[in-house]
Amino acid sequence: MNKRNGIVAFHGNLMLRSNLDVYAMYEIPETIVNTVDITLKNEFKELVSDTLSDLEIFGGFEVSTIPFSTEATHNYKFLEQDLAEDTKPFGLYLMKRQAEELKKQIGETSQDRFFLTIPLRNNHVSLDFKDGLKTAITDFSNRIIATIGSDVTFDEDWYERFKEINYEIYQTLLPLNGYMPTQDQTIFVNANQYSRGMSVDKELEVIQVENNIDNFGSAGVSFENYGILTLSDGAQTTYLAILPIAILPSNLSYNHFIERRRLLGFDTEVQTKAIFAKKNGFNSMQQRANRAKQKHKKTNEDIAMRNGIVRDEIGQAEALSEDLVKKSNRGETIISYLQSLFVYDDDYDRLQEKIKIVMRNFKKANIELARAKDDQIYLFYKHRLTEPLFENERRYLQTTTMAGFAESLFFTGQKVGSDVGLYMGRVDSRYDRWSGGYKEALQNSRNLVYYNLLQANKLDVEGKISFDGLVKVTGQMGMGKSFFVKQTFVMNSILKTKLLYFDPKAEVRKQFMKVLHEYESQGIYPEICDYIKQINFVTIDARNSENHGVLDPLVFLTGQEAKNLIISMIGEFYDLKQNEQFEKELLQMIEKYLVLRENGEKVGTKNIMEALTKSETDRVRITAELLLEKMSNSTLSLCFSNGQNKAISMSKRISIIEVTGLELPTSETSITENQRQSLVALYALGQFCYKFGSESKKESITFIDEAWFFNITDVGKEIIMKIRRTGRSFNNFLVFVSQSHKDSNSELDDTGFGTLFSFNSPTETDLILDTHGIVKSEETRKWVSSMSMGQCLFTDPFGRTERITIDGIVSEINPLCDTIETELVAV
Repeated sequence: MNKRNGIVAFHGNLMLRSNLDVYAMYEIPETIVNTVDITLKNEFKELVSDTLSDLEIFGGFEVSTIPFSTEATHNYKFLEQDLAEDTKPFGLYLMKRQAEELKKQIGETSQDRFFLTIPLRNNHVSLDFKDGLKTAITDFSNRIIATIGSDVTFDEDWYERFKEINYEIYQTLLPLNGYMPTQDQTIFVNANQYSRGMSVDKELEVIQVENNIDNFGSAGVSFENYGILTLSDGAQTTYLAILPIAILPSNLSYNHFIERRRLLGFDTEVQTKAIFAKKNGFNSMQQRANRAKQKHKKTNEDIAMRNGIVRDEIGQAEALSEDLVKKSNRGETIISYLQSLFVYDDDYDRLQEKIKIVMRNFKKANIELARAKDDQIYLFYKHRLTEPLFENERRYLQTTTMAGFAESLFFTGQKVGSDVGLYMGRVDSRYDRWSGGYKEALQNSRNLVYYNLLQANKLDVEGKISFDGLVKVTGQMGMGKSFFVKQTFVMNSILKTKLLYFDPKAEVRKQFMKVLHEYESQGIYPEICDYIKQINFVTIDARNSENHGVLDPLVFLTGQEAKNLIISMIGEFYDLKQNEQFEKELLQMIEKYLVLRENGEKVGTKNIMEALTKSETDRVRITAELLLEKMSNSTLSLCFSNGQNKAISMSKRISIIEVTGLELPTSETSITENQRQSLVALYALGQFCYKFGSESKKESITFIDEAWFFNITDVGKEIIMKIRRTGRSFNNFLVFVSQSHKDSNSELDDTGFGTLFSFNSPTETDLILDTHGIVKSEETRKWVSSMSMGQCLFTDPFGRTERITIDGIVSEINPLCDTIETELVAV
């Protein structure tokens, strides 16, 4: 085994070894595949199999799956530009606290990157290439971990004769969107092999190697602890264990090795070296099958002579070899490969715990990893990029078809949410329920979810398939829906947008005021206290005369909008069809009073009814007197007035509107008179929400909690449909919150929701799957039904769907999101 680093020159994505072989590196971008989208996974595995099979003429390849560190809140510097001035101190505080907590809980975050390294064999380039290189290699050191000290002279344009073949491979990899990394990237990926788990200066690493190739791989590698390697650059130390696959399940289908490692809860690297099986010769599939058969026969004879029991492992190997021979003869591509999981940590004891977790988790999938304590140095050097793998290296080598190899599910990942947004939670890649609930789910995921609601309708965001600002949040009570909605409201209220939160349950103001009192009395969290004070809380109470008429259509609407709403509201508690004369005179009187209002007179809908009491027609007069009586001293006084009070102000940037004293029905059946009057007030509020969202072209967000109330009657359905359609022509975003997906289904409206959040609702599992566009199966039903409190399915504007766990990571903000009934506590 040669421990010297064999690379003596880099150019772009090309690497020249001291034996004059040339390798090319390509990066394969991550393809986002939903956790339970088996169809897409199978299609992608087939694509990978076909593409890699086209590389057979090169003899082999290497796949590197490397988690590269990223700052958890790297996007916050961009988001900071969109902070609203009035809440900026709180916005900066929120982002700072999220960054602190993420660093404390998971340190640096990471993102998998995939690299494919391919040997450009000499028989595919000019045969006189080696003759064109004059080498004089001097070995400066015989240390156990020796680097190559080299003084190599060769043509400066050595890479020129590889341009054509480099481009041909690039073309071959286009189905996977592969591309050639820059020289800096190529050098850094190679240097990373000696600095796993360390914080490094990428620019310095690259400059050092470009300055002198002897600086490449200069970090120390030692074997101080049995079975554990130690990497050190003098200032930092990493402990490393390399766990090769020893035994794979006989059926490789859906082993998804690369994806499965993401459930571990910590970073791991996977290095895979593959060589294509030879068609003829000593190491051909046929010869290897023959040797397996002879070995099986000899072993059985030896055991029989000792009256022992014949074991089946060798027989299985023989059968598998013969099966591969048949597949090879049918034209299927056969490869042998060495695949190892790299586990590392800067703490020795913590690494040992990680190893136990890895072994336990992969054992459940019938994938046996070897601890390989005696082979750590061998594996480290054998897995170096461009280090060749030979057919006669039998340790830990697996042999299968290319289709079986692709079952590892290379080049994929799970992602959902926004690139620039606030931290919201983490992707949960598990199918089953976590015994420890949402807390265990959070602990076992490093896949962070960021969310920026305002990105939903932007046209210049690459990859989006929806440009709709409609957001739907559904779920059964007690599953975390209310907590999440309030968290979303708080996070988006720090941005440059107007917000309106419609709170029919009248619980948000009480909770915010409670938190304000507690924090101010203790002299803590001044940023949160100042933020609460910036919110315009509006309480609408029919018992307060100052609130009479604040929802009067004649006061806050004009023209046809006011006329239509007045008719709809009166029609809710009086059937106008039974008195056409009254309806006729009512319409005429509305027109008259609309003109008076436009001319500046303080009149309202109650004045219209008073005028009708003077009608010459008895039936009209009696009806008007009856309705006037209903409008007085009841919930209806909010909507019918003399115009003496002003309407709700739309000038405030953040408003939370609650209505107290409403008696809302629980279903469409058996609606009482009081409930019907409450629905009238609700419709007026709905019209106000529409007006808020259509007032200007600037971004605005309307949160409608318990939106299902609007669907109880036809009038309510029309109003909510109107609000939903606001986003098409105005820059408005609607967050539609309800308990069931059925509440938003309407034959009258073809407006789809661009963003979906579905919390668990056991009676709607199939409906949830249909809504998110996920194929129904036993597995997907289990995936949804096993969601715990604080978990939901999230479909983003890019069409990506994942199960996520909501994370209230800033504990002092969580009380703002609690419900009065404490439905959810600090998710």
